[in-house]
Amino acid sequence: MNIVSSNIIYSIKVDSVPFNEIRKINGSQIISVDYPAYLVDESKLEGTANWLFFPKSEAEIISIINFLREEKIPAYISAARTGIVGSSVPKCGSILSVEKMDKMLGFGFDDNNEKYFCRIEPGITLKAINDKLLMKEIDDVKELTTNAISRFMDEKQSSYYPMDPTEMSASISGTVATNASGAGTFKYGATRKWVKKIRVSLAIGEVLEIPRGKHFASSEGTFIVKLTDGTDLVLKIPSYEFNTNVKNAAGIYAKPNMDLIDLFIGSEGIFGVITEVEVWIIEKHPLISNVLFFNSEDDALDFVKKIRNNKTVSPEFIEYFSGESLDLLRNVQSKNPAVINMPQIPFKTRSAIFFDLPYSEDNLVSCFEKIDNLAKQCNTTLETSWSGYDDREFARFKHFRHVTKDSIHARIGRKSHHGCRFDNAILHHLCFRIIR
Repeated sequence: MNIVSSNIIYSIKVDSVPFNEIRKINGSQIISVDYPAYLVDESKLEGTANWLFFPKSEAEIISIINFLREEKIPAYISAARTGIVGSSVPKCGSILSVEKMDKMLGFGFDDNNEKYFCRIEPGITLKAINDKLLMKEIDDVKELTTNAISRFMDEKQSSYYPMDPTEMSASISGTVATNASGAGTFKYGATRKWVKKIRVSLAIGEVLEIPRGKHFASSEGTFIVKLTDGTDLVLKIPSYEFNTNVKNAAGIYAKPNMDLIDLFIGSEGIFGVITEVEVWIIEKHPLISNVLFFNSEDDALDFVKKIRNNKTVSPEFIEYFSGESLDLLRNVQSKNPAVINMPQIPFKTRSAIFFDLPYSEDNLVSCFEKIDNLAKQCNTTLETSWSGYDDREFARFKHFRHVTKDSIHARIGRKSHHGCRFDNAILHHLCFRIIR
């Protein structure tokens, strides 16, 4: 299918819902006493707000936006509040929580890309998306393309949305707004490449429906939004060029002839409220989780080189744990072994590599043999490592990774002053490094 591209997009007028029909809380005292969870996120920073809204539809969001604009009230967008940089913590004004918009709306198959995709509301969590896909609980959603659902239900393999920014309780809109990445970025890239389409409510109370591959910046670096009242809103992209060769979450995405959808992905919600997202999904393969321990950093990094250059294995991710982070985890284990729920970390270990490998029932044994061979070349062995491949073990490995970050964040929180916190990138540097 050929799509005619242009830097011009037409906004959509959506009928709003009467403001008095929307669930809302008014009063900073009531919110701080009865709804304190909405004033904080994982950063543990605390905020204040006079309004708290719980919209259940795009139409309700439009009504809220119109009210806030007319009353000149600042808005902070809230979803799952799993971020650790305080971006959803209100400094004043209002909180617009999209948590009630948590449904899967549609399912389809794209013939050009030969991939399935699903349409979802902004408040649905990554875990809920994958639970529905893995259990194939999509009978009640709209079929976006002919026979997509019946075809999907008849297939034996499982499918999932592969973005995993560590916290699977994160909302889809939060991960799109931050272009979230994580360990899986090594193989799958960041969120941006998995977003097929978005709908965004603008501050003027109108909606943009933005599919990927249709609206591109002009040679002058502009987009033109045609509003329903006949006026034009001209968007000028920043003059700097965004570096996509490294992990980069600072600043608005910008590059010559860029796709309009990418201006909104990673923009932290400053351009509007995401009301709907379409994302690609792929076939899910069983995985082996592994943590290999090394007595030196050189051996660990040598193993990374070998596994990356080995054409017979294809790790989902590769993460490096420093000796300092392992010392922290040993301390946690000594005080309460149940927190980590894993075997004791070897005493002499000074670094570790955490990685997942896809496997099939036919090649499980050979997969372990390949790992052991590479490990022995780097002065370690599977006998002192951790490996697991059933669902229960897989969950334990993910929890182990999460405990590392949480432990460092808790320590920093106890020692912080004047509300200072480290951002997610610094935390990753302190506890483990994602190898790309």
